[in-house]
Amino acid sequence: CIILILALQIPESVRYLMTVNKVQQAEDILNKATIKNKVRGMKYSCIRLKQVDDVIIEHRGKWTDIFDQQYFRGTILLLIISMTTVFSYYGMSFLSERYFEMVTESNDEDSNEKYWKIVVTTSSEI
Repeated sequence: CIILILALQIPESVRYLMTVNKVQQAEDILNKATIKNKVRGMKYSCIRLKQVDDVIIEHRGKWTDIFDQQYFRGTILLLIISMTTVFSYYGMSFLSERYFEMVTESNDEDSNEKYWKIVVTTSSEI
């Protein structure tokens, strides 16, 4: 919840605003940044930007474009990789917890050996 509130305070990228032809907003962000950062020699900020016409993007993509024919294979591959990574991480975490409990309950091992098993088990979290 706190992260979401703080994320709303982050301004858009000046580069992005210039690309979509929002020059005034980009200038406002830069002017606020110079005032907030107390740039030397500037009691007030008056930055003016010049729009480059060949960079303007008229059509912004939609999130559904990632499933178009040209991106479909890469999208599915990235989804599989991310799911595998997440499930592997949580699988290792849950298995290492059970292993940790098993190691600490057994009394037939040397305490030094238990220590190293605990270190290995805990390092799976990293």
